[in-house]
Amino acid sequence: MASEEEINRLGFDAWADNKMVNAIEDFVMPGEGWMRNEGKTHNLFIKWDESKIHCIIRAHTADGWQTYERNIKR
Repeated sequence: MASEEEINRLGFDAWADNKMVNAIEDFVMPGEGWMRNEGKTHNLFIKWDESKIHCIIRAHTADGWQTYERNIKR
């Protein structure tokens, strides 16, 4: 399961926000682009342009698959 201990400690939304922020810091650059990270326990997709960043994360938790999505203004 996707870092089940972390999800249980933080809650799914906070855990997903943390994963998204880390990925944004590591991958999002000026201009536009996208990145995808697929694994056994979670999938992360980020697409960005000059005005916004769109993020989706899906993870398998003790409650089954959960999805979290955010649109962030740049």
